[in-house]
Amino acid sequence: MAEIEWSASAFAQVESLPEALAFEMVERVDVLVAFPEMGAPIMSKDPGLPKCRQFIVRRAHRVVYEYDEAAGVVYILAVQHCRQRPPTGRELKRRLPPDES
Repeated sequence: MAEIEWSASAFAQVESLPEALAFEMVERVDVLVAFPEMGAPIMSKDPGLPKCRQFIVRRAHRVVYEYDEAAGVVYILAVQHCRQRPPTGRELKRRLPPDES
């Protein structure tokens, strides 16, 4: 079972959505606890996105996340309308917590 960690910006994006959509989005994200690899890998030439996955809610909103299998954590990096330009790897990496090396 994986743990879910929301980035501050993704959480703010969910809070700005209509209540019903926000609740549906959180319910869908909660499924990642049991099935962290359910989202489709993001197909991009951006080298910063090799581990990122996404799933679509109501055919209009995208949830972008990264699953760290070693740590057992799913990082929710972005929530956005599908008409928006997908985030770049550089933008998403800034949303991950710093490595604790």
